[in-house]
Order: sequence, then C-alpha cells, then structure tokens
Amino acid sequence: MTTEGRGPLPTGWGVVATVDEPAPLVAAMAAHHLDQGAAQVFLYLDRPDPDLRVLIGHLPGVVITDCDGAYWARVRHAGRHRDHVWRQVINANHAYARARVGWLLHCDADEFVADGAALARELAALPDEVHSLILPNVERAFCRGRPQADLFEGVFRRPWRGWRRFGWLMQGRHSGIFQDGLSAHALGKSVTRTACGRWLEIHRCAALTDTPVPTRFARASEARIVHFDGLTPAHWQAKMARLHAELPLRSYGRMSPTRRHVMAEMRRAGGDPAALARVFGRVQTLGFWQRLAMRLLGMMWRGRIDPGAAVARLCPAAAVTPEAFDAALVARDRPAMLAAE
Repeated sequence: MTTEGRGPLPTGWGVVATVDEPAPLVAAMAAHHLDQGAAQVFLYLDRPDPDLRVLIGHLPGVVITDCDGAYWARVRHAGRHRDHVWRQVINANHAYARARVGWLLHCDADEFVADGAALARELAALPDEVHSLILPNVERAFCRGRPQADLFEGVFRRPWRGWRRFGWLMQGRHSGIFQDGLSAHALGKSVTRTACGRWLEIHRCAALTDTPVPTRFARASEARIVHFDGLTPAHWQAKMARLHAELPLRSYGRMSPTRRHVMAEMRRAGGDPAALARVFGRVQTLGFWQRLAMRLLGMMWRGRIDPGAAVARLCPAAAVTPEAFDAALVARDRPAMLAAE
C-alpha cells in the first residue's frame, strides 16, 4: 500500500530511504528534510509501522510505501530480497523512477542533510553534464562522561586524510579500526539527477548498461550529510546486534573497519552487553583530550543542525527525547526478542 504526498510538488530535490527504525527517528528525518527544502521524502517501510503514518502521513511531500508481500511481488520477480542492502537499492530505484523532483538523495534514516539552502544553491549551479553531487559526511560522536540530554546533541567529526599517520594521537592503538577517523563510513552520499538514466546505489550512482554516457560527479563545497550512527547508546548497541545477527547475509567486504572490529568483539564476548558497551565507549565516545586534538587538527565540524526544531514545527507528537526514543526502540524490538526466546 502506498500513501502519496498531497498537492503539486515543485521541482527541486528529494530524499529516499528504506527504514526500519522507531517512528520518532523516521519522523525526525522526514520533518527535517521537508524543513530544509526537500519537495518529496520517499519512505519505504521494511516492516509496517502504523504509528509512523499517524505522525507524518499528513505531511505534504511525504510518500510512504509498505514493503509488504504485495509490493515485492510487483517490483521484483523473485520477491523480497534477503539482504537489506539490496532492498535499499531496489527501493531507491523504485522511487527514482517515479520522483517528481529534479534531484534525489539516497540516504538512511539516521542521515540528515545539513543546510538545505546550500544544497539547493549548489545543485542549481551544476552544469548540465554533471549527473550527481557527492555530499561529504560528518559523524556525530558522544562526549565521554556527559549524560545525553538531547537526541541530536554531541560533537561532529569529519573525515581526515591524515588519519593513517596521526590517528594514534586521538585513538591510540585502536586508530586502525577507523575509516579516515570515522566509525561508520567516510564515503558520503550522492544526490542524482532524476532525468539522466542512472542506477542508485548506497553511496553513489552508476550508468545503466544501455546508457553510453559515463557518470560525472561533482563534490559539494558547503552542503553535508550528518550521520547519527546510533541515536542513543542503546540504539547503537541494538544496531550492532542486528548487524551481527545478519552476518550470514552480509559481506565483510562491505563493512567499515570499525564494523568488522565490533563484529569480532561480539563473537569473542558471546553477546555480553557489558562487552558491547565497552566497545561503544571506544568507538562512539570522545574524551576531552581526544576532542581537543581533533579540533587542533581540523577534524571537528563546526556547522549546526537541529532536527528537533523541525519536529516541533511539523510533527510535535513525535517524542524525540533520549528516554522516549529508547522506550520506542524497546517497544519496536520487543516482539522480535520474545519470538527468539
């Protein structure tokens, strides 16, 4: 079942994401991008979520698709793909084919465009021969020893090419598990023209086999993608547990060095929550001296992002405090946990 956004949509840019997260996070992602100027936000629900429809189904420009059996029977001869990454790619290209915007960004539910006005300016200035704009990413980290008061607070580290030589200054003997200083990925995401016959992948787009023109990319100078890899410590641990459970379906080659490190730690710990909490502290929190070193080396992003403000304006019923988010996380995952017992 699909719920189309209401009213005529202007040309501009839009977002597509396959989501399987608590409703407050998805609502914040949709509200933030609409507030930043997105004309369409395509949300493909990997499992149905009635609460999400109540929160944001009324917002103009939001297009919600339930990825149920009927949907997969329509879009893929073999039905639902077992691999989440492939489902993301298939859904992104389904949206790409029906989007009514000039550009489409493929991202995750925990990735937020910073400065939509800058993004619009950069897209408008691109020459016609450019097919896709790469948005560099920055990554939220927690301040070690400081309780989390806001879902989107923290410090933001950006990739640094000098990490291989000097990363030990920030992370000591564990520096090798980071990709240019980030824990998830340092590849950014791309915004692609919808009328140029491309195939959307996770981080980039590619030319279709019958398209003779090679893909041309430009790199954004102002706009950024902000990655909240774990909205709370509990959310990060749940995400890593899910990745570990899906390992038979996933390739280590697609994982960042940090992800591979975490998966190895989980195997050694035998699922011990305390061990996973220690890994979280190692890779997702920064102490005072680490933050100081990163600032001196220019690794800290000084931009601003406030998804909570967009939530308050567009869908105030969405509870985006850390406590409410963790409660929603438990409520969403509890049926699966009970089924596994």
